[in-house]
Amino acid sequence: MLRARLIRTLAIASICSLVAAGTARAALIFPRLVSAFGGAVDSADHSGSIGIAGQFSSSSVNIVLTYEDSDDPGDGITCTFKNLGDLSIGVGILTLTVAASDSCFQTTTPSNSVSNAGKSISFYYFPGSAVNAGSRIVGKSINLVDSDANTIEDQTVVGTIQP
Repeated sequence: MLRARLIRTLAIASICSLVAAGTARAALIFPRLVSAFGGAVDSADHSGSIGIAGQFSSSSVNIVLTYEDSDDPGDGITCTFKNLGDLSIGVGILTLTVAASDSCFQTTTPSNSVSNAGKSISFYYFPGSAVNAGSRIVGKSINLVDSDANTIEDQTVVGTIQP
């Protein structure tokens, strides 16, 4: 009886260590690819859409966000996140914050910059497991402004992060 319990305990401990090691290995796989898409509403009650695509690693970030206002295509913005500090992954939250050195411009007229420094888009972050290496993100909050200076207040963006 004691021997059976010892064997069962060792088996459970071995399985737990393999799962933990697999999760640790999955967390170290870089670069990671991010893609997301969804709807948004600005402070003028115009609906629109947001697309996010790019990659990040422990040493670089290259993620592009595009917002298109359905009321006026000229209200759209494109922001490029290039700094390591732009991406923050905490407990259950992933945030992209526009740095002063990031490019953010009117999508239809790239020479027109849009000031979004310090503004962000946040997601609930559901990390992948050793079995499923892909992570999920689901929109939480946003306070970016479009090229008409309307605050994008609400977003329903969902996506994945893949190794």
